[in-house]
Amino acid sequence: MFTIVCADISPTTVILPSPEFGDTELIQTQMIEHRTLQGELQVSQYDTYWPEIHICTWAFRGLTSEQKEDLETMLIYAKGLECVITDHNAATWTGVFIDPEYEYVEYRENDDWGLTLRFQGEKS
Repeated sequence: MFTIVCADISPTTVILPSPEFGDTELIQTQMIEHRTLQGELQVSQYDTYWPEIHICTWAFRGLTSEQKEDLETMLIYAKGLECVITDHNAATWTGVFIDPEYEYVEYRENDDWGLTLRFQGEKS
Protein backbone atom coordinates (compact mmCIF):
# COMPACT_ATOMS: atom_id res chain seq x y z
CA MET A 1 0.00 0.00 0.00
CA PHE A 2 1.18 3.52 -0.84
CA THR A 3 -0.21 6.61 0.95
CA ILE A 4 0.15 10.26 -0.07
CA VAL A 5 -0.86 13.01 2.37
CA CYS A 6 -0.94 16.71 1.48
CA ALA A 7 -2.53 18.59 4.38
CA ASP A 8 -3.32 21.89 2.63
CA ILE A 9 -5.54 20.56 -0.17
CA SER A 10 -8.59 18.36 -0.73
CA PRO A 11 -8.49 15.38 -0.95
CA THR A 12 -5.85 15.40 1.78
CA THR A 13 -5.05 11.67 1.49
CA VAL A 14 -4.82 9.31 -1.48
CA ILE A 15 -4.20 5.59 -1.03
CA LEU A 16 -2.76 3.68 -4.00
CA PRO A 17 -1.77 0.07 -4.59
CA SER A 18 1.91 -0.79 -4.28
CA PRO A 19 3.99 0.36 -7.26
CA GLU A 20 5.35 -2.05 -9.80
CA PHE A 21 8.66 -3.76 -9.21
CA GLY A 22 11.64 -1.62 -10.16
CA ASP A 23 11.16 1.69 -8.36
CA THR A 24 14.30 3.83 -8.24
CA GLU A 25 15.91 6.15 -5.73
CA LEU A 26 18.59 8.65 -6.76
CA ILE A 27 20.62 10.21 -3.95
CA GLN A 28 22.31 13.55 -4.57
CA THR A 29 24.70 15.11 -2.08
CA GLN A 30 25.54 18.76 -1.81
CA MET A 31 29.03 20.09 -2.57
CA ILE A 32 30.15 23.70 -2.44
CA GLU A 33 32.42 25.06 -5.16
CA HIS A 34 34.10 28.46 -5.00
CA ARG A 35 37.15 30.21 -6.46
CA THR A 36 39.93 31.80 -4.46
CA LEU A 37 41.24 35.30 -5.20
CA GLN A 38 43.96 33.64 -7.28
CA GLY A 39 41.32 31.89 -9.42
CA GLU A 40 41.87 28.41 -7.99
CA LEU A 41 38.74 26.23 -7.78
CA GLN A 42 38.10 24.76 -4.33
CA VAL A 43 35.46 22.14 -3.61
CA SER A 44 34.15 21.52 -0.11
CA GLN A 45 33.52 17.83 0.25
CA TYR A 46 30.28 16.29 1.41
CA ASP A 47 29.90 16.16 5.17
CA THR A 48 27.60 13.79 7.05
CA TYR A 49 25.46 16.58 8.49
CA TRP A 50 24.65 18.05 5.06
CA PRO A 51 21.24 17.05 3.74
CA GLU A 52 20.90 14.43 1.03
CA ILE A 53 18.40 14.97 -1.75
CA HIS A 54 16.50 11.83 -2.73
CA ILE A 55 14.65 11.62 -6.04
CA CYS A 56 12.26 8.68 -6.05
CA THR A 57 10.49 7.25 -9.08
CA TRP A 58 7.51 4.92 -8.66
CA ALA A 59 5.53 3.35 -11.53
CA PHE A 60 1.91 2.44 -10.81
CA ARG A 61 -0.46 0.22 -12.71
CA GLY A 62 -3.91 -1.03 -11.87
CA LEU A 63 -5.35 2.23 -10.57
CA THR A 64 -9.13 2.48 -10.57
CA SER A 65 -10.86 5.51 -12.10
CA GLU A 66 -11.61 6.81 -8.61
CA GLN A 67 -7.97 6.50 -7.51
CA LYS A 68 -6.85 8.17 -10.76
CA GLU A 69 -9.25 11.10 -10.30
CA ASP A 70 -8.28 11.61 -6.63
CA LEU A 71 -4.58 11.47 -7.49
CA GLU A 72 -5.04 13.77 -10.48
CA THR A 73 -6.83 16.36 -8.31
CA MET A 74 -4.18 16.10 -5.61
CA LEU A 75 -1.29 16.51 -8.06
CA ILE A 76 -2.89 19.58 -9.64
CA TYR A 77 -3.23 21.38 -6.30
CA ALA A 78 -0.05 19.99 -4.67
CA LYS A 79 2.38 21.71 -7.04
CA GLY A 80 5.12 23.13 -4.84
CA LEU A 81 3.44 22.03 -1.60
CA GLU A 82 5.12 19.71 0.86
CA CYS A 83 3.57 16.24 0.97
CA VAL A 84 4.24 13.16 3.06
CA ILE A 85 4.44 9.73 1.43
CA THR A 86 4.45 6.38 3.16
CA ASP A 87 5.69 3.96 0.53
CA HIS A 88 5.23 0.22 0.06
CA ASN A 89 8.39 -0.44 2.12
CA ALA A 90 6.92 1.49 5.10
CA ALA A 91 9.43 4.33 4.58
CA THR A 92 8.15 7.87 5.16
CA TRP A 93 9.22 10.63 2.76
CA THR A 94 8.67 14.39 3.05
CA GLY A 95 9.04 16.56 -0.03
CA VAL A 96 7.48 17.73 -3.29
CA PHE A 97 6.42 16.21 -6.59
CA ILE A 98 8.88 17.09 -9.35
CA ASP A 99 6.94 16.92 -12.61
CA PRO A 100 4.42 19.70 -13.32
CA GLU A 101 2.17 17.36 -15.32
CA TYR A 102 1.68 13.60 -15.39
CA GLU A 103 0.64 11.38 -18.26
CA TYR A 104 -1.92 8.72 -17.37
CA VAL A 105 -2.00 5.53 -19.39
CA GLU A 106 -5.15 3.41 -19.82
CA TYR A 107 -4.05 -0.21 -20.20
CA ARG A 108 -7.48 -1.69 -20.75
CA GLU A 109 -11.00 -0.37 -20.94
CA ASN A 110 -11.81 -2.05 -17.60
CA ASP A 111 -10.64 0.58 -15.11
CA ASP A 112 -6.87 -0.08 -15.35
CA TRP A 113 -4.87 3.16 -15.22
CA GLY A 114 -1.16 3.72 -14.78
CA LEU A 115 1.37 6.51 -14.33
CA THR A 116 4.88 7.20 -13.07
CA LEU A 117 5.42 9.55 -10.11
CA ARG A 118 8.66 11.43 -9.42
CA PHE A 119 9.18 12.84 -5.95
CA GLN A 120 12.03 14.80 -4.37
CA GLY A 121 12.41 14.74 -0.63
CA GLU A 122 14.04 13.40 2.49
CA LYS A 123 13.44 10.15 4.28
CA SER A 124 12.02 10.74 7.74
